[in-house]
Amino acid sequence: MSRPRHLVVAVLALSAIVLNAAAASAQDRQRGGGFGGRMGGQTAEGSKVGLLGMETVQKELKLSADQTATVQKMAGEMRSQMQETFSGLQDLSAEERREKMTEMRAEMAKMSKAAYAKADALLNPEQRERLNQLSLQQRGTAGLSDPETATALKLSDEQKQKLKALAEAAQEQRRAAFQAAGGGGGGGGRERFAAMQKEQDEKAMQVLSAEQRDQFEKMKGKKFEFPERGGQGRRQPGA
Repeated sequence: MSRPRHLVVAVLALSAIVLNAAAASAQDRQRGGGFGGRMGGQTAEGSKVGLLGMETVQKELKLSADQTATVQKMAGEMRSQMQETFSGLQDLSAEERREKMTEMRAEMAKMSKAAYAKADALLNPEQRERLNQLSLQQRGTAGLSDPETATALKLSDEQKQKLKALAEAAQEQRRAAFQAAGGGGGGGGRERFAAMQKEQDEKAMQVLSAEQRDQFEKMKGKKFEFPERGGQGRRQPGA
């Protein structure tokens, strides 16, 4: 018996927390390539682990053959962990699934952090710096929540609180819209999510001063054209 469609979508969305390999636009949260897809609210570690799984990013970072082989091995290990984590989820009731998925998000965040620690050890300083830039390009204003980014931009406590409130409100808005759409992206769902993401980006950038906005753009480095796979590349805020 096939799994319910809404469950499959939910599992794929959740797996993107750890397996977010491709840059996804606000218009189309793409999945595919390397470690997997991307979703709003992803962690810095999850973004970087996912990006390392992309062949185009491996070339951009000029990974050696040994580095590439190690990354591919890590991808296989992550997939095995994901399969084990999701085992039995389809047999739970809707309420049990919601509770289980909340637990799984925390577990996957830990998995993502551990995976990036291993991946980070493979990189030289230049590769690490470029990967940080690509992660900021991919994540857009979500990257403002990173401690390193906040420190570099000298965000005040008030700015941090405003950004946190905006992120939480946007997450709740996306969750409500996803549920209202029956767990799917059709029927104009992508357009609604695109509008919500654009609104969040604009509000987040307004929290920054003009000087901070300029510095944030510089922190992204040279623009990288993410491949269009299952959707379009992630738009950069303000672009």
